[in-house]
Amino acid sequence: MKHYLIGDVAKLLPISKDTLRYYDKLGLVSPKKSTQNNYRYYTKEDLLTLTYVLVLKDLELPLEEIKLLICNNSLESFKQLLERQEQIIDLRLAKLQHLKSKLHYFKEDIEKVPQHFRKIDCIMSPSFVYKTLSSEFDPNYSNIMTEMEEAPYIKAPVFSALISKDTFSTNNQFDLLVVSGLADEQRFSHYPKNYSYLKPTLCLRTILTIGETILEEDFELIRNYLEKHELTLNGDILARCIAFEHHDELPVEYYELFIPIKN
Repeated sequence: MKHYLIGDVAKLLPISKDTLRYYDKLGLVSPKKSTQNNYRYYTKEDLLTLTYVLVLKDLELPLEEIKLLICNNSLESFKQLLERQEQIIDLRLAKLQHLKSKLHYFKEDIEKVPQHFRKIDCIMSPSFVYKTLSSEFDPNYSNIMTEMEEAPYIKAPVFSALISKDTFSTNNQFDLLVVSGLADEQRFSHYPKNYSYLKPTLCLRTILTIGETILEEDFELIRNYLEKHELTLNGDILARCIAFEHHDELPVEYYELFIPIKN
């Protein structure tokens, strides 16, 4: 029977000497000891077992689970373990896909800023759902964000505000602080009852930098556009914080405004 020293195994398989020693310590795969020269060696069967270990490790099975499989397992128990691991990977893939979707919306919002900053165009707004905050520092803010991010039919939840159509012509301050997200209108019946909805409507859309209030010159820009085109407000204005940057260590927040109108 051919014997393989630890250095031989490290050359034959993608596994280091330190890892082989660690597996020995765990009792996962241990070398034999020669009675003639006290050298520690692996057999051909050990190499095969190590190959199985590497394959299972690539499947991200825990070493303790692998040890149980190697020491005592049936085909059925092996299958069940692999099915459990498959479920874990499926959940991870779903989380990664959700994360990728969030990245997509963040990137899309950032790309909007230079295209629409202080420019006004007329569009059909998306559908939105929103939930009210008690204040800018509402302690429930993070919980609401998490709730929306985990909801299957809500996308891109962000800090937002509403300006009442009744006060917009004389007031450039936010009337209501909310968290808003893009919504699937066909799924409105699935949303919790404590959510409010804004269905698609004809809107003016622009992007502005906003602090505690809309800058007076930006406020005038919108009012002048409404007067010039003989438009009137047809609902509350939604302002969504879609991007931010820092200038001279000072934060600048960009809000996308959706201003419902009618001729």
